Amino acid sequence: MLSFHAAVPYTQTMLWFGILAFFWLRKELAYSLNKQPAGALVSAGGWSYSLYLVHIPSLHIYAQLRVPNFGAQLNWCLAIGFVMGSAYLFYLVVERPSHRLARRLGTGERPAPQRISQPAVHDSFAPRGKSARAISIGHL
Repeated sequence: MLSFHAAVPYTQTMLWFGILAFFWLRKELAYSLNKQPAGALVSAGGWSYSLYLVHIPSLHIYAQLRVPNFGAQLNWCLAIGFVMGSAYLFYLVVERPSHRLARRLGTGERPAPQRISQPAVHDSFAPRGKSARAISIGHL
């Protein structure tokens, strides 16, 4: 917005947004360690890609329906409800079965994580009296 209205370049606005996002995400991650997310939101996240895929076609289909005029706010709620219902139906009929089929066609198992060998640690870089192996990142 600022680049269009105030001629402030993105290089300046994104820097400040990045700093704000850092502190915001740090607080969100700390909060998520102690609290479970709301079940309804987790469920909605499962079919959110379907919402992305079908929201425009659903609005076009809804526009073709002969829905009586209930006023702007109620008409908007009906349209959003139709789009959400269409997205969930698409998820149940197309997306979820295709995910299950993909798992069945594959091995059905996640590949085992590969072990990465650790580089050699030189004690010469450790503070006096401690070996490098005795120092953890949290104590530096």
